[in-house]
Amino acid sequence: MAILKSYFHLYAYLMLCSLVSCGTTNNSSTVEQEKKEKSTTIEASRNPVYFTDDQGVSWNQPSFQFPPTAQVSFMQKFGDELIVATDNMGLFMSEHNLTDWNDVSNSLSGKKINALYLSENTIFVGVYNQGIFESKDQGVTWNSLNYDLANLRVRAIIKLSDQLFVGTDDGIFTFNQEQQTWSHLFKSVQVNSFNGYKGNIVAGTNFGVLLSSQSGETWDWIHELGAVHNTAILDGKIAVMYFSGEVYMSNEWGSWFKLNYSPRELSYVYEMEQVDNSIIMSNNYGIHQSFDGGKSWKHVFKTENIVFMDFVVIENTIYGGTKSWNEYRKKSK
Repeated sequence: MAILKSYFHLYAYLMLCSLVSCGTTNNSSTVEQEKKEKSTTIEASRNPVYFTDDQGVSWNQPSFQFPPTAQVSFMQKFGDELIVATDNMGLFMSEHNLTDWNDVSNSLSGKKINALYLSENTIFVGVYNQGIFESKDQGVTWNSLNYDLANLRVRAIIKLSDQLFVGTDDGIFTFNQEQQTWSHLFKSVQVNSFNGYKGNIVAGTNFGVLLSSQSGETWDWIHELGAVHNTAILDGKIAVMYFSGEVYMSNEWGSWFKLNYSPRELSYVYEMEQVDNSIIMSNNYGIHQSFDGGKSWKHVFKTENIVFMDFVVIENTIYGGTKSWNEYRKKSK
């Protein structure tokens, strides 16, 4: 009888373990299936803007309505709202806590925005082949700042103190507000990005990275491995995103280490952003995440047909602006 009871208890224990195990497996499978379905949905019907509350692991479509065919190039925070620049539909600004959107580029003659920069309440944009414009009334009116600017292919804009700089296909120019003239500071490079940090300006160019620690008066090469697609300042460190797919970060301003991430074949990194103790970056394969300052990476969100071009952090939420990969590839040729 005792033997029978022992067998019975053993059988009951095994059955319980089986039930618990099955339940865990099913829950895990359900979570994975939901993630896969969400990713598939995003791939099937791209939205121009998404957000994530878990450092890029999952992305959700906001409740606000945004023109579905917009190809987002840049995003910037404007108070608690967003300004979104596109390749094909101009410039949009949100209002009422991101619930409504207004086209604020109606008076601009071009709809392909090559550069976006905010300085207090002034919005600066570079319009494809048409130079630089500013608005001081949230996009109601726009004023040209071209004057004698020698190259109208403005790809990057930054304002340091009261000094305005533009990066163009022929280097770096600075604007004299009183005389309304432009001075050519650095020639014969294509400038694709600017970042400012504690009085320094970092410029990503087609030959590498330039640094000015003297308010733009002089420029020095600090990293030269070819054409740079983008640069970022993350926790006081410089991140350099090369067209080759190589990404480097500075330990200090002048000491560098290479980021090892995958997959990365035939792709380069579009954008990097930091939130809390993590860094996220995007390439053609989706979103990559690091919790150790860029030394190691995990591929946390996979995509094939969309590209996250820019990130903006509002509180602890990251907003991502996207393009269709096929459309981006066509325009890049």
